[in-house]
Amino acid sequence: MSQTFEVIGGDDLVAQCEFTLKTLDSILEAGGSSRRHLLNWTIYLTDPQGTGEIGSKYLKILPQLCEFVGSHAPTATAAGVSCLFIPGQQIEISAIAKVADS
Repeated sequence: MSQTFEVIGGDDLVAQCEFTLKTLDSILEAGGSSRRHLLNWTIYLTDPQGTGEIGSKYLKILPQLCEFVGSHAPTATAAGVSCLFIPGQQIEISAIAKVADS
């Protein structure tokens, strides 16, 4: 989502995921951390019709998520939700990281 609350990537989940991960990278860096210091993250994916398509959505972005964390493997949770804050938003990530050692 942009600073003006517009969905980046339209209805393309992979594009939305890419933008979300870039944003997470920026937030981690601004907080004195990095993706290598992630302890836990939760990936929220929408399933507005309750069709159970969360598994296929997760598999679609799994390569991006794995590339983002590399060999470091924080604990992870994926959750299906009926909607997120902005209409059309398909992904949200909540993350906990430690501050990088000085």
